[in-house]
Amino acid sequence: MLGALSDRPPPSKPRMSSSSSSVPKNVRAKTPSASDPEAPKAPEKKTPTPTRSRLDVAIRWGKRLAVAAAALAIAGLVAAWMMIRHYEAKLPSVSELERGYHPSQVTRVVARDGTLLAELFTERRTVVSIDELPPHVKLAVLAAEDANFYNHEGLNYLGIARAFVVNLRSGRTRQGGSTITQQVVKNILLETTERTYDRKMREALLARRLEQELCPTCGGDEEGRRRRKDKILELYLNHIYFGSGRYGIEEAARYNFGKPARELTIAEAAMLAGIPAGPEIYSPKRDLKRSLVRRAFVLQQMHDKGFLNDAQYEAAKDESVRLAPAHETDSELAPEAVSIAKKMLLELEPDRGPRGGFTITTTIDPRLQAAARKALRENLQAYDKRHGLVGPLKTTSVASAKNKKPQASVPAFEGTPSFESHKVFTGVVASTDDVTGTLDVRV
Repeated sequence: MLGALSDRPPPSKPRMSSSSSSVPKNVRAKTPSASDPEAPKAPEKKTPTPTRSRLDVAIRWGKRLAVAAAALAIAGLVAAWMMIRHYEAKLPSVSELERGYHPSQVTRVVARDGTLLAELFTERRTVVSIDELPPHVKLAVLAAEDANFYNHEGLNYLGIARAFVVNLRSGRTRQGGSTITQQVVKNILLETTERTYDRKMREALLARRLEQELCPTCGGDEEGRRRRKDKILELYLNHIYFGSGRYGIEEAARYNFGKPARELTIAEAAMLAGIPAGPEIYSPKRDLKRSLVRRAFVLQQMHDKGFLNDAQYEAAKDESVRLAPAHETDSELAPEAVSIAKKMLLELEPDRGPRGGFTITTTIDPRLQAAARKALRENLQAYDKRHGLVGPLKTTSVASAKNKKPQASVPAFEGTPSFESHKVFTGVVASTDDVTGTLDVRV
């Protein structure tokens, strides 16, 4: 059964305001959740792995260390440059060696037949050219002192490093690691034997300069470099001390073996080459046993370096030593002639004369001169005997003679005694001086 009709209008639909949302008031907006598959996903943050993080740190520190190392290297180079400039400002010039080498040498006064009358010198040295020496003499010196001489540029860096370590451990300078070039610099240009790091620095700089600047006419090719090396070795061989007052290989050969250096055998060259390491220790005339040990070492070095073949090495090792007798000059044969020769040399060569290196040949005939001196001595003795002077009146001790007051200095060869003429005095000859040619007479 239908209900009754009503005259009321039907309810109207709710209108949406233009400013309101289309979502009903009683309906809340749905918040997206992580569990909702349709919700938009936020970008994920990537967590760095531990390996990647350590690598980045290492790269950053590597860059920093590289920059620091580069800065230190630049600072070190600048400091080294400044230090080199500081030392170079105080270095002597090598120009004196370029102009020529003029050391003190022996001047020999000889008779007409070559008999040696006297040797005048401040240093016993006779300069020889490198071209006059046989190859085995040069090779012996290289084996003993600097086998790599013809290959380096003046410095042995390995030797310097080794010496630095030894010196650092000992706390003082004990080793030098010197090459032949450095020894030339030390003995000729620096003229010092002090062992300090300051001297070693100057020595190293000069060694490089000497290798580059000596003999500018030699050229820059390999042949020019070899000639420059030969000149440095020649300086060394002529200047180095060989003990017993002898300088240079020529005087060492004459003194020890009685022959010039060009005639030395391999064994003799090896014995001489070992002397400069200890001139008073390895001298064969002072200690032959120790000198033979040193010779064996040098010969072994020559063999190991390929300077000697097996046959040469064995022959030299077994060679006996024949030393020269004591070197003497006939200084009593013609002392007056020697004095005249010396005086004339200084008059003719006032600059070069004192440096020596001359051979003065006199007109003295040794046989006739000896006969003349004998006749003069016999006649003087006969004259004294005729006047009642038969020799010393008596002898006395040196001590009592020295207590007497000196009365006169009597020249031995020239001049006149400071006594009244034609009178005989009783006196004592207390001493003689061969250098000044005087007698100490006490009356």
